[in-house]
Amino acid sequence: MHSDESEENRLSETIARIKQGESQNTEFKQDFPETARNLAEDIAAFATSNEGIIYLGVTDKGEVLGLNRPKAITEAAWRDSIQKRTQGISELVAPRIRVETSFLIIAERQVCEVFVPKGEEPVYYVANVPYLRDLTVSRRADPQEVKELHRKFFQGIPTPSNVEQQPLFELVNQLSDLDLLLSDVERRRSDDLRQWRYDIDATAKVLQGLSTEPAAKSLGADNELRELAGALSDLHATRLYIDGGVSWRFMLENCQNVREKADMLLQRTMKRLPFAPPPKAELMQLADSSLRLLEDGWLRAQEYRQPGRVSGFRSEVRRLSFVFARLGNHLRIIGDAEAASLAAQVANLLRSIDTQDIFQPGIGRNPVELMQTPIQKAIALARDLVC
Repeated sequence: MHSDESEENRLSETIARIKQGESQNTEFKQDFPETARNLAEDIAAFATSNEGIIYLGVTDKGEVLGLNRPKAITEAAWRDSIQKRTQGISELVAPRIRVETSFLIIAERQVCEVFVPKGEEPVYYVANVPYLRDLTVSRRADPQEVKELHRKFFQGIPTPSNVEQQPLFELVNQLSDLDLLLSDVERRRSDDLRQWRYDIDATAKVLQGLSTEPAAKSLGADNELRELAGALSDLHATRLYIDGGVSWRFMLENCQNVREKADMLLQRTMKRLPFAPPPKAELMQLADSSLRLLEDGWLRAQEYRQPGRVSGFRSEVRRLSFVFARLGNHLRIIGDAEAASLAAQVANLLRSIDTQDIFQPGIGRNPVELMQTPIQKAIALARDLVC
């Protein structure tokens, strides 16, 4: 949420979302679940499929009853206990996913809001059982669905022909992702900003791990990577206040500084990789398969036109934006500037589509219509890339 967004705006957005009912990215629970696994399954499902919010204190029909606070405990202590319980339950999910818990007063009733980001892993489990979100329910993913989720995830990672250069390739991939994340922070708000924070923190952890690799030391970038990871952690921890936009502008300036440093490191890393890049045929195969996924997802989104189904398409758009960003830089490594430019344009267009303004536009506006022009342009550019 931007620093100049008031609590009234956040409250009105929440009320509108609750009125729309349960969906691909919204779950209601009348009370805090007696069984921890019940909440953990919803967290795992959202982490696998798409970012989502779980409202505690709201019935399945969208009636706000609120959570009851025991009279023997202060409000601050009660909220703290709810947050600790929620975080504890989230630890039942594997791989680990960090949720964000906050509170709202709606019609003088306390509602707990649990934000679950889309995780960076392909599938999330509870007690070794995979879960995904399917419209208004969180359900077990069948073996074929798990296989497909892994296939999509791993096909979007260019790999080197020289295994020893794998850490440098991973660094290019992470810096490509980071450049895309920092390219449009000013457009992020509410849920988008919370997902952005999660992505930034996840990237920081990967870069911190890469800083210990021999390849990073040979590049002379080990300290640089640690500093970059620290700067990203600081961005993740930045808090925005209602201060006339001062804290927001300060964060944007820091984002630009981090982006410039990351870009300098990306250029240095790419110069070390021409000796063993993946062949162009492999990159074009990845571009072609990604294009097919984009076309198929867009076709299904138009067919269903259900808010839940269209919201599910958002997760694919988001993932493919990072795939094309990575493709663009790997095409630059092998010296194909024209193809690299096309891939970068596709990435930026897909990133522009992945916004709350499009996928949660409010009653009377269909996301399919709002994304039609940019998605068609992205598909046309991707076709030019693979032809």
